[in-house]
Amino acid sequence: MGSDYISVKEFGAYGNKTNDDTAAIKAAILEAQKSGKKLFFPRGKYNFSEQLEFDSIIVEGSGWKSTVLYLTKNNNFRRIPPR
Repeated sequence: MGSDYISVKEFGAYGNKTNDDTAAIKAAILEAQKSGKKLFFPRGKYNFSEQLEFDSIIVEGSGWKSTVLYLTKNNNFRRIPPR
């Protein structure tokens, strides 16, 4: 990962499907929007509990099988498919 990327882990995301990574992801999104850098999700299972807005940024991960985003609502996990 080069200097043109911001990793969500730099902002405290765990990527373990247990912890709620919402606050860390939101902080990383804001920084990516301010800096113009790409947002990167390393290998992991990222759990978030509210809608996230990825406006005006490029989002990348380690691959569709190794980076998974889950929307959690009422302790139910919903996998977000890649596009």
